[in-house]
Amino acid sequence: CLIVLLFFVNTVIITWYMDNNGMLHSIKGRLELLKRHVPWVQQVRDTVTLSPNNLDSGADSPDRPNVVSGRDEIRRRHAFLRETSSKRSREAAEAARTKYNYVWTELTGSTSFVQLSAPEDGISRWAELHDGEFAFYFEQRHLIRKHNERAVELHDKNREITVLLLERQSMFRHDADSDYSVLYTGYFSVFGGVLADPSGSRSSLKPPPPFVLGKPQDQTMVVMLAAYRDPLCGNTLFELFENAEFPARVSAVVVQQIDPADTDCIDDYCAIAAENNRQCYRDQIKVDTVPIDFARGVMPARYRQNLLLEDQEFCVQVDSHSAFETHWDTIALEDWLTIENEMAVITAYPNMVKDRHDQRHTPSRCSTKWSTDLEVVHGGNSALNARPGPTPFLIPFFGAGTSFSKCHANFNVPYDPYMSHLFGGEEFNRAVRLFTSGYDMYAPKRNFVYHYYDADKKPARGQAPRHREFFHFSGDQRLVLGSQTTARWR
Repeated sequence: CLIVLLFFVNTVIITWYMDNNGMLHSIKGRLELLKRHVPWVQQVRDTVTLSPNNLDSGADSPDRPNVVSGRDEIRRRHAFLRETSSKRSREAAEAARTKYNYVWTELTGSTSFVQLSAPEDGISRWAELHDGEFAFYFEQRHLIRKHNERAVELHDKNREITVLLLERQSMFRHDADSDYSVLYTGYFSVFGGVLADPSGSRSSLKPPPPFVLGKPQDQTMVVMLAAYRDPLCGNTLFELFENAEFPARVSAVVVQQIDPADTDCIDDYCAIAAENNRQCYRDQIKVDTVPIDFARGVMPARYRQNLLLEDQEFCVQVDSHSAFETHWDTIALEDWLTIENEMAVITAYPNMVKDRHDQRHTPSRCSTKWSTDLEVVHGGNSALNARPGPTPFLIPFFGAGTSFSKCHANFNVPYDPYMSHLFGGEEFNRAVRLFTSGYDMYAPKRNFVYHYYDADKKPARGQAPRHREFFHFSGDQRLVLGSQTTARWR
């Protein structure tokens, strides 16, 4: 009887979940609903208004307004990050390698540039092939081979487009007065009749270089905060604007989960700014206020951050009880650029506020351990300080306390809104999904964000105790809900 009872309880826990009204629903039904909305999850709206009753960030709403795609240009230029080469593409790429003396192959194999003929009257003809089909034709202007660097310049007279084929990427421009833009990432699979090993060429390729338009000081940044009844939220906003070298380029999105008796994060920020005779940048902040009874944990809150994003270039995720280094925006951008990787994510558990301005050591997440308290994985004791090198270095883990990357990382890899009340596995979930989508994580070279830990002295307006209950449910409800999330995470 005990075995039968345990089997029944396990079946209920694994296959059902409880909503905020105390009603049990089938997890299978919830997952089917999620699958139907996956295309929308990857297309982020420019604005959003959510009601407390819309607990899944609008995923169940039948009257959703039109959505806008979040970084189609980046996806086009770096399509290889999410696309798997089709059999036809691979066959076409292999056929081109055996037929032509000069072949430049895009990394998925779907697109190739091939030399059709040897130079005649000083002109050689090239073609751009899509899955083996001729798409566009070019005249060769220059072919350069110097040491290990090779390059070919092509020109399409009909479209007035110039294409550069380089060792790691191809670029294009429409006229001689415009700048080159990245077209594809790829390599020379055949050069002068010499075949390159495609597996070796792929493995030796460097990541796509940073794609940055305009001057560094013109790069827009958005700081994302998910706050749960946090008395330091307003101070965090004050710090990020006050310590930015170019505050006009910085914006913020805040998802605040508060009780009616709590202080509003934005009102508190503007009060701090007034006390210090500083400007309140209220117009550069978007807020989503979630009543405390409808808060569902950190991952749904961070997902709602994404819904407030617009077309900013860089996204900065920090905790709502953080402090910032002087000129933090310039420091983070400069260090990110030194990585020379469009897909770089600088991330860490920040150092304590009491160590502010100390740049002798920076934190790195290089270790973890299994949990003994029924969590799937355990993230504690995994941030160690290291002496910074010339550039940020690769690490295997994500730290939710700080991350700095291009915003296409948030559009391509949004947070999972259905991981309700998952805390211990948030960062591992994020790290795995970022890495398998083509992103690399790096430890910071310099400290640009600090964290108010319990041992840090708090500012005057942050003396109230932090709330860490996260949700108010009975023991039975918490058991069912927690088991549902943990089972899905596993």
